[in-house]
Amino acid sequence: MRLLAAYYGRTMTEADIEATYAAFIPLGARTITAGQGAAQTLTRAYLRSIAGADPLPVATLAGTSKAGTITDALTGLAPFILSAIAKGASPDEAVNVTGAYFVDRLADNELTRVVDREIDGQKSRAKGWVGITSAPSDACADNAGFHTFDEEIYRHPGCNCEREVVYA
Repeated sequence: MRLLAAYYGRTMTEADIEATYAAFIPLGARTITAGQGAAQTLTRAYLRSIAGADPLPVATLAGTSKAGTITDALTGLAPFILSAIAKGASPDEAVNVTGAYFVDRLADNELTRVVDREIDGQKSRAKGWVGITSAPSDACADNAGFHTFDEEIYRHPGCNCEREVVYA
């Protein structure tokens, strides 16, 4: 996340938002993709340690997003930056507050999504999961406690809820 923020800060300028954001997209996509690969690998190691066996295989998720690819997802954020200016934000605020926020949220959501999908891939071997909430909001309070895999974990921006897989 720090590397992603550094690339964003070094690449983006208020003088030419569209061109500098276009230059940021490949850097951001590579960085988020690398983070997703590491997150999936670390999740598999966690699952191996608690199950005492190799986890069930799950497709490699690095480079994917809810929008298709990480590049697609990052490309979709450019209008939010320009829209902030149209709504009265200064170019500096649009780039350094609005844009930085959306890039950070996208990365956080996509890294968490990879971890969640890796855990969900263990359905046939595990009984379920226990949700661990950290100062839960009303929206994610129901994540606490034991759940079967037919119950999805609720995620909101900045969600710090965690899941522990429960094996028989």
